[in-house]
Amino acid sequence: MYIETSVALRKGDNARIWSMTASSTKGQCISFWYNMYGVSIGTLNVYIADNSTGTEQTKLVWSLSGNQGNAWHIANVPLSDLQSMKVIFEGIAGDGYTGDIAIDDIQLMDACPCPESIHTPGPSTIAPLSTEPQTDSTTPPSITMTITPQTSGVVSTSPTTTVTLPPVSTSPTIVESPINCAFENTSICQYQQESREDHDWLRHSGRTNSLNTGPIADHTYNTSGGHYMYLESSNSIRKGETARLWTPMITPTKGQCLSFWYNMYGMTVGNLTIYTGDNSTGSEQLDGAVCKISGNQGQLWKQKCVLLPDSKPINIVFEAETGDGYTGDIALDDVNLNFVCPCKDTCS
Repeated sequence: MYIETSVALRKGDNARIWSMTASSTKGQCISFWYNMYGVSIGTLNVYIADNSTGTEQTKLVWSLSGNQGNAWHIANVPLSDLQSMKVIFEGIAGDGYTGDIAIDDIQLMDACPCPESIHTPGPSTIAPLSTEPQTDSTTPPSITMTITPQTSGVVSTSPTTTVTLPPVSTSPTIVESPINCAFENTSICQYQQESREDHDWLRHSGRTNSLNTGPIADHTYNTSGGHYMYLESSNSIRKGETARLWTPMITPTKGQCLSFWYNMYGMTVGNLTIYTGDNSTGSEQLDGAVCKISGNQGQLWKQKCVLLPDSKPINIVFEAETGDGYTGDIALDDVNLNFVCPCKDTCS
């Protein structure tokens, strides 16, 4: 379900959809997915209407405003204990036609799921429960603390336990490497086009030149001003034409991982193949393919990871291959070398 803001008369126009009557018990949760993508997004509100007295008094329980990016997001809203209620979703138009708001997959659950992380990154200190001094050493300290149970009606002595903290990681995730590139500079991080191929990768911002294919924005900033590299398939004469982009030479160590974001949207998308190679003498010699992605992968940017060999200096080569039509643009952004693979979708 969505509101179409191009038909809004003015900023602040709203649309509401009401659920059927339901009862909630303590701790229950309403879960739903939403999409709020556009530069003139207004507001999405969620209300609970208490129907137990017959007056349907409404209470705002969740609200979000503004552009949330080109992806679906999940929201979980805890509910109070009501004998009879209705859930109301309200979309409010912003000040332009690029303000569509969508919802999907609404569920009433017994409890809200735990968040993926309850830790807020940033400086932190150990609470003063320890009998050991605080330390900035990376050697795991041993902490002795006293724990007093808070369960009502239970009488016991306070047990003592020893907790050993895991080692503190001081390494960044991304390796400082000449191949790390978001393509925001015209030098494209000293990547080189292969001279013998049919086409070049193009540096671009915003939508590609063909309808129904390619990204609508870069991955780094998700804006029309950010840049990425892509193959324009409408320039192709026949299926199977290629463009290759060579990174500077690197010497990966054991366990290091290449990550990149790609967009392969269109009914006639061909292949994106990643090779290792050797261009130290300018000969542009390929070693072999380490990853291959084929066909339409949908309209969103996706991340892929590749475990790299640790045997010798190599170049990474990104090859885009045309399909059999003009709706086959292939895009690349945010290439990085990592100490460990940051994504689950890994070529091995």
